Amino acid sequence: MKKLNIYIASIWIIPLFLFIIFCLYIYLYTTNRGIYKFEKLFDIKLPKGTVWEELYDDHGGFLGDGSLLYRYTFTVEGETKFLSQITEHDKWNSLPLSDALNLLMYGETVEESDGRFAARVGLPKIINGYWKVVNKQGHRDIDMKYLETTRSFNFALAIYDIDNKVLYMVEIDT
Repeated sequence: MKKLNIYIASIWIIPLFLFIIFCLYIYLYTTNRGIYKFEKLFDIKLPKGTVWEELYDDHGGFLGDGSLLYRYTFTVEGETKFLSQITEHDKWNSLPLSDALNLLMYGETVEESDGRFAARVGLPKIINGYWKVVNKQGHRDIDMKYLETTRSFNFALAIYDIDNKVLYMVEIDT
């Protein structure tokens, strides 16, 4: 009888344990998914204490097309660490954006702010800072020739605003 009770208890313990692991995974993923997504896309570790906020996300449909905007804020120490990381990293560029990205994000010029993707997702104009783009359709740079020959876009753009000490990530999937 004792063996039967142990057997019955073990039948309930294993699924309960797996359920707890699953719930923990879902909780950790949803609370930090914006940080994980940024670190994976841009191959840079965000400092401890970084807080992220989803400002816009309209992904949907069968293929998951859409746009999103995340905002990241840092502690004082984290801001200093992040700024030193991106200034030493050769893939981050000083603003302004390249001509092609400027056209794609803001329209004709940043000053006009008639906007394309930036207006859609609510990305503010940032004058002083750094940026990096990841083209998820391949390793090709986003330049004017790319804009002329590409019918859909699948890229992520990170812009760090030095004046407000805020990092933005825009992801565009068309």
